[in-house]
Amino acid sequence: MTDKFIRQSRRFSEQLNTKQLPHECLHLSGANHYSVARMLGNTASSLFQKIASLNDDSNLRNNSA
Repeated sequence: MTDKFIRQSRRFSEQLNTKQLPHECLHLSGANHYSVARMLGNTASSLFQKIASLNDDSNLRNNSA
């Protein structure tokens, strides 16, 4: 990741914080825009697994109501 990309991500995260919107800012070492897109389609990638776990948590909350 470039310094500019990291700065942009941190600024976006700060804006979400000011609006009290839930989020998590992940640092994907060595990643760029293209590799992140590939990670989204790779079920073995750490990014895909993180997103899948968020969905699992959401499903658990929705099913417990």
